[in-house]
Amino acid sequence: MSRLITALVLAVTWSAVASFAPAQEAPKVEAPAKPDHSKKVEEKLALPAEGQYLDTQLGDVVLDLQLRYDMRITIDNTALAADGLSRETPISLSLKGVRLGSLLNHILLPHGLDWMIRDEMLIFTTKKAAGENEDTRVYPVGELAARPGFSYESLLAVIYGSISPDMWRVNGGPIASMTSLPARQALVITAPSRRHREIARLLEVLKELKPDSGLGDSTGTAIAEEGKIRQALMEQSEVQYLDTQLNDVAMDLHLRHHVPIVIDRTSLKADGRDETLLSAQLKNVSFGSVLGHLLGSRELAWVVSDETIVVTTKTAAISPEKLNLRVYAVGDLIDSAPAGKETDPFIPFRDMIETSVTADQWASAGGFAGYESFPSGKAVVIRHSEDGHRRVAALLTQLRMVKAGGKPDAK
Repeated sequence: MSRLITALVLAVTWSAVASFAPAQEAPKVEAPAKPDHSKKVEEKLALPAEGQYLDTQLGDVVLDLQLRYDMRITIDNTALAADGLSRETPISLSLKGVRLGSLLNHILLPHGLDWMIRDEMLIFTTKKAAGENEDTRVYPVGELAARPGFSYESLLAVIYGSISPDMWRVNGGPIASMTSLPARQALVITAPSRRHREIARLLEVLKELKPDSGLGDSTGTAIAEEGKIRQALMEQSEVQYLDTQLNDVAMDLHLRHHVPIVIDRTSLKADGRDETLLSAQLKNVSFGSVLGHLLGSRELAWVVSDETIVVTTKTAAISPEKLNLRVYAVGDLIDSAPAGKETDPFIPFRDMIETSVTADQWASAGGFAGYESFPSGKAVVIRHSEDGHRRVAALLTQLRMVKAGGKPDAK
């Protein structure tokens, strides 16, 4: 009995002491590839969304989004004020048929704003502030590492050269870094949240490659969300416009081809083209050709961005944030290195592409376009404008026609 009483006294005494003692540090566990606190928010960002705003203050846009999508959103007033912006910044946009994340991009990016996730909350802030809000994630790459000829050096080069090249410390950038862990078959990457989404998608596309199939792909696989736009661009179209306002043309084409179209009014206004009139009479041509003719005649351009066709200026179309990343399977076009030689067959292929397509626009020539080889996947990763990708696709198509014994298009 005395032993039982003694044990009870000790237990009560220890409980009292523990209640005043500093909390024991929780055992450390390996961080997940994606922080748990952001999961619910990112699920919301994948929901179908739409927005109708005409000179609506940013603060009112936030209230509307909070009510309709049941999520917490706040504005980083300090960061906005530093850039001469505020919650009174007017927003004009008419868009539907996209995901919520894409809608947010179209609301914010034209105004030099961006969004980020913190503590289960969306924060509207400046591009600079969002770019400085980095987090670290672990990416398993065992599936890629198992392929013959794989090297971590090659994979890192693809990511460094394709995903916002200027942000990486290895390229002289301010914050982003990447480390390979061959023993764990993983990459550890520190980067802004927006870039993590692009990195994850790029790795997904690289894993889907079938390098031993002998098949090729002239159109490439996009890293960005494109919805059904590529299919719509191939549809036959017929239009007739005479001094028609650009906004009316965009609405008509949207109704005809059922794809979202927005006008980059910020870039057009800065270029003095916010009142552009269009004239054309076309039939039996593709929707993509209609866009090219209509806009090219007025020194305008179009890009695919966040599930939407964006009408903008030619200068804005080649800005870094409007370039598109595509992965092209080219195993059927790459010649094997001669026996006994260590020549990389991807080198002459790259030289051929960069010499034949927009030669002055590649990074190797001081331009904006990027090109990276991924030999173990028998693919190339190209970062270019819409026009650049169309030219690359046309060249690859003609190369395949020649290889098959056909004649290339003379145009």
